[in-house]
Amino acid sequence: MIKIEFLLYNFSNIKITQQDLLKQYTTKIINTIIPLLNPNIKQVSLAVVMLNLQDSYQLNKIWRKKRYVPVELSFANYSQQYLKKIKESSIILGDIILTPELLQTSQDYKTALIHSLLHLLGYNHNTQANYKKMQKWEKSFLKN
Repeated sequence: MIKIEFLLYNFSNIKITQQDLLKQYTTKIINTIIPLLNPNIKQVSLAVVMLNLQDSYQLNKIWRKKRYVPVELSFANYSQQYLKKIKESSIILGDIILTPELLQTSQDYKTALIHSLLHLLGYNHNTQANYKKMQKWEKSFLKN
């Protein structure tokens, strides 16, 4: 079992009631995928940050040059190729930004978190093959 440091910061105006769900799915995903990528990794840290609409918009505009409010953003510290080769047993995976004003249900939170975590783990949807791999994992985690 991988030790997970899960940091949750709420800078939105919304009371977050999904903390346990977010931790549960983070634990499940990391303990499923990290051993497949690199069994040397034994400890993972990541932050989930809740932002209001304006701050999410600004981050998306600055970092992705997109002018809309995203449901989620992911800032990974490593590519998947690097994760596979890394020798350290403890890593800081990256940061996930969620916009709670756009997330109404537990399913919305689950979907956004799963998608973001997969990005932190090096999955992307920049090609059809990569899209299919990521979609396969998303479907797998969403049905549980």
